[in-house]
Amino acid sequence: MGVVTENNNGKILNSQLFCVANLMTYYEYTGDERALTLFKKGVDVLEKNIDDLSVDCGTYYSLSKDRFVSHQQHPEYMKMLERLYLMTGSNTLKITLDKWRHDYLFPCYS
Repeated sequence: MGVVTENNNGKILNSQLFCVANLMTYYEYTGDERALTLFKKGVDVLEKNIDDLSVDCGTYYSLSKDRFVSHQQHPEYMKMLERLYLMTGSNTLKITLDKWRHDYLFPCYS
């Protein structure tokens, strides 16, 4: 994931969320320190990108910002972000999670 980010390839939000969380799950099952190292790097990348992917009422699918997804369309993003927040205690992820929850409860209409 870090290589993808460094090379400015597709930076897709759901891939970042699911990949990073599952690295921790893998680490918990196996104790493989490489997974923990990748998890920590993945959290850093996600924290770096999440503000650029978040907008009022939803998120962009990727950093190319060519596709908007409302929180109502993909509530699993919030569940995965909550899972990551609980794993890390990251203030950045908590602030984003709170905003996403608010936007989900009070949808925006254009």
